[in-house]
Amino acid sequence: MTRTLILSFAVAALADGCSTPRAVETATPRQFSPPAVEPSGGAVPADAPRPAQAEPPGPLTLRRAFELADRFHPEVAVAMAQLEAARGRSQQAGLLPNPSVVGRMESAPIEGRTTGDAEYVAGITQRLPIGGRLSTASRAGRLEEERFERELAARRFQVHRRVQGAFAAALYLDEAIKVETRAVRIAESGLGATNARLAAGDALEEDVARAEIDLERARLELERAQSLREQAQAELRAAIGSPSLASAPLEGALDAALELPALESLSARLVNHPLMAAAEASVAVQNARLDLAEAQRIPDVNLDLFYRRLEISHTDAFDVGIAIPIPLFDRNRGGIREAQAALAAATAQVRSTRNELERDLRQAHARLASALADSRVLHEVILPRAEIVLRASEARHAAGDASLGDVLPVRREHTAIRLAHLESLRQVMEAWTALSAFLPRE
Repeated sequence: MTRTLILSFAVAALADGCSTPRAVETATPRQFSPPAVEPSGGAVPADAPRPAQAEPPGPLTLRRAFELADRFHPEVAVAMAQLEAARGRSQQAGLLPNPSVVGRMESAPIEGRTTGDAEYVAGITQRLPIGGRLSTASRAGRLEEERFERELAARRFQVHRRVQGAFAAALYLDEAIKVETRAVRIAESGLGATNARLAAGDALEEDVARAEIDLERARLELERAQSLREQAQAELRAAIGSPSLASAPLEGALDAALELPALESLSARLVNHPLMAAAEASVAVQNARLDLAEAQRIPDVNLDLFYRRLEISHTDAFDVGIAIPIPLFDRNRGGIREAQAALAAATAQVRSTRNELERDLRQAHARLASALADSRVLHEVILPRAEIVLRASEARHAAGDASLGDVLPVRREHTAIRLAHLESLRQVMEAWTALSAFLPRE
């Protein structure tokens, strides 16, 4: 009766640990849906309502474009999935191995009473990691989770930078279309005035033909700007990460008041850059992995605890044992060597990242300084004088003191100056986008 109970206990324990999961658990695995990330960097539940990939309600602002990129861009989704995987590994790290349940029959004679004279054993065996391996593994898991959090922030920064550049280009072309539309209206008005003067005998057919050429040229430039705007909006949708997102009117200003910060103060803040933080977090992870590799030199200890039934003498007993592997051949030297090399690579990557950021900072600072200077000259000096010249030329033409051939070059030059001013504002916005990564976070 006793041996029957022992065998029943062992079989039941093994069956419970190895039984097939219930049907409801063997259904199609649930697909991981990463949580959406708010602009502030926090996470919202994965089942929270997401905006449909259609035209956003109202105009599209830069902040709204950032929000859509956080929700739709596949690179952000990849980074969030990697972070979720790291959190799973961190949760798993540092756990004790599962114990093993043992049930067996020993010393059973081949002849005679095989089962009656045998010994029956039931118990557990537990593998115990020593040398601080569990705590080291747990710390490495937490540091890896932190590293992927930093990498998510760096990925979002890179995506936002592309979105802001595409937004600036699309906004510039919106303003350029307004300038070209104004040029078409001026050309249409000029053609009408020239036709009226021809009817009054105060103009030549040559003047009408020149006015018609100027109008067609203005219309071609407008069509070209409209085509470029469509391309820019497609580029903006791609930067957001949703090419199927319907177009929406943009709301923003190219001529924001910007000041050039000091280069030295920005250089001192490089350590706070998302890419730098991610590189530093990688070094911390590799340090923890090196500690774990060194801890793995010490083998695990196996602890055994068994109940034994001696049928031949009808007595009960117990066994206690410990097994310690002797590290004669495997002292994890290869693992330690690998971890040391990975740590050296991560440390070198920190230096490389800082060098690249220092270079990018100086280039962005120089571009912004040049773009601000160009924009201010165009806005404060050239554009106001071009307006004066255009008004004077139009007034002389209306009074009959200047021919159409004298007015057309002034109109074209005025349009070119306005477009150059808009282009300078776009360059300012792009340069500010590159430099803003080095500014302190509010």
